[in-house]
Amino acid sequence: MKGKFSNQNKVKFAVTVDNKTDCSPLHDLNEFIEWTKKKKLKSYVEIGKLLGVEPVIANKLLHRAVLPDETISRKMREVMNED
Repeated sequence: MKGKFSNQNKVKFAVTVDNKTDCSPLHDLNEFIEWTKKKKLKSYVEIGKLLGVEPVIANKLLHRAVLPDETISRKMREVMNED
């Protein structure tokens, strides 16, 4: 009997490990800000066009006033990987 119940608990408490290297939004934002400094992009209007967001949002992102959502983080990674 003990073997039957232990197998059920084994599945119940199994932990799945995801080896995906997922970065936090703050990490993505810091990398993007460093990338813009390296590329000498200072115009938040141009950065807004690159990311597909309004210039006001781009300015807030550059000053770390807001964190990017998943869509903006993905776009940041795409823009950085294009170069």
